[in-house]
Amino acid sequence: MRSASNWMKITYIGHATCLIEIAGKRILTDPIWANRIFFIKRLHKPGLELEKVLPVDLVLLSHAHFDHFDSGTLKKISKKTPVVCAKHIARLLKRRGFEHVYELDWLEQIEFLGLKITALPAKHFGGRWQFWDRWLGFCSYMITSIKETVYFAGDTAYFGAFKTLAEHFKIDAAILPIGAYQGPGRADFRKVHMDPAQALNAFLDLKAKFFVPMHYDTYKLSVEPTGEPEAWLRDLAAKKDMEEKVKILKPGDFFEL
Repeated sequence: MRSASNWMKITYIGHATCLIEIAGKRILTDPIWANRIFFIKRLHKPGLELEKVLPVDLVLLSHAHFDHFDSGTLKKISKKTPVVCAKHIARLLKRRGFEHVYELDWLEQIEFLGLKITALPAKHFGGRWQFWDRWLGFCSYMITSIKETVYFAGDTAYFGAFKTLAEHFKIDAAILPIGAYQGPGRADFRKVHMDPAQALNAFLDLKAKFFVPMHYDTYKLSVEPTGEPEAWLRDLAAKKDMEEKVKILKPGDFFEL
């Protein structure tokens, strides 16, 4: 019989929303089931209905941008569900009725439900409205059980901290963003996001066993063609003979370790 202590499952819902089942616990990352973000329409249905995912043991929020912190989705989650969030975001969650909110700055850690949740740096920016409230925090997370370790990058550009993390953690699976890298005109969103080549380099820096891509082809947040991030990553994985390590999941698909 499979033991919960040595089994891990990652289900890709869409965008940065994943259901991570580790050590018998269910963790939901950056939950968004919205059909639209303002005028931006969702390109595909979520991989699972929210009602079939709930309840969960913990919610992780990497930052407060509207495509990661969705009020409509949060309304449907029990307010008794614990939430771990980046610095200065707790007040937004408490305002929405959540009773157990744990706010972490970079390198702070909480032991919870038999897991260690560590907030780690990212190269992005805070703010819900992106201008006057940029002091709101942002982070990535390391989720560690007795047996497995999962890295959830949230939103980030490529930077040197990935190599540093590999010195401190033995990572089984890295969930990394691969989309929203090309802005209009000459704008380059790689200052805050990664393209597939950069994400693959980040995976190699992290020395993780498996790479699960996210944050692509769910909402049209940039101008690269829909389908390009996935196709680019598949091509890179094939050329580098890494197809067994790069786990590209369609919404609703899962990867078990």
